Amino acid sequence: MADHNRERLSISHFGRAFRGEHYSGDMVYLDDSGDSVTFAIVDAAGHGRPAFEIGYRIKTLLKANRDTELSALVAAIHDLLQGGAGAVALVGHLNKVTLDLSYIQIGDTHGKIFGRDPRSLARQDGMFGHSIPTPKLHHDTLSSGDIMVLCTDGISVRFELAEISGYRALPADRLAQSVVAQFGKHHDDATCVVWRCH
Repeated sequence: MADHNRERLSISHFGRAFRGEHYSGDMVYLDDSGDSVTFAIVDAAGHGRPAFEIGYRIKTLLKANRDTELSALVAAIHDLLQGGAGAVALVGHLNKVTLDLSYIQIGDTHGKIFGRDPRSLARQDGMFGHSIPTPKLHHDTLSSGDIMVLCTDGISVRFELAEISGYRALPADRLAQSVVAQFGKHHDDATCVVWRCH
C-alpha cells in the first residue's frame, strides 16, 4: 500500500496476490514529478513470479519514459511485450491543478468515477504484446468531491462504493483496502488505486 498527497488530490493504492502466491502480477505506477501525475495500473498475464516480472519490466519502461506522449507510451509497452505473456493496462495523466484527465485503457482493467456525475472510464479490448486496436486517447475532468477508482480484473466490475459502509468519510488508503477486501476475487490478484479530489 502506498499514499501520495497532492494539493487537490489524495491517492492511495492497495493490492494482494491471489491465494497461495507470494508475488502479484498487478502493478501500479505513480509519478508526480511534473505538473501532472503520470500513472498506470497493469495486470500481467498469469500469476506469481513470471507475472510479477512482466509488471516490473513495464514499470521500468514507464520510469524511463515519464514525459512520453501517451499514444507513444502504450506503443512502447506493446513492443516491449511482443512474444511474451502479455498484459492489460490503463495508462494516463492527471493534471494536479485542473484535474484534467487523459488516458488510454487496453484490456480488462476498469475504472469508475463516483460523484455528482458517476461514470465508467472507456476501454478497448486487447492485450499488450499480442493484439491491440489503434489506441484511443480519452479525456475527462474530475471535480472537487469526486472519487476515482481504478482496478485490475481481480476486482469485480460491478463494485459500488455505496456498498462500503461510511465510504464518504474514509481516507484514500482505507478506501483502497476496503475495495479489495469487499470486491476482490479470491482466485486472482486484486489491486485498486483510489483518487480523492478535494
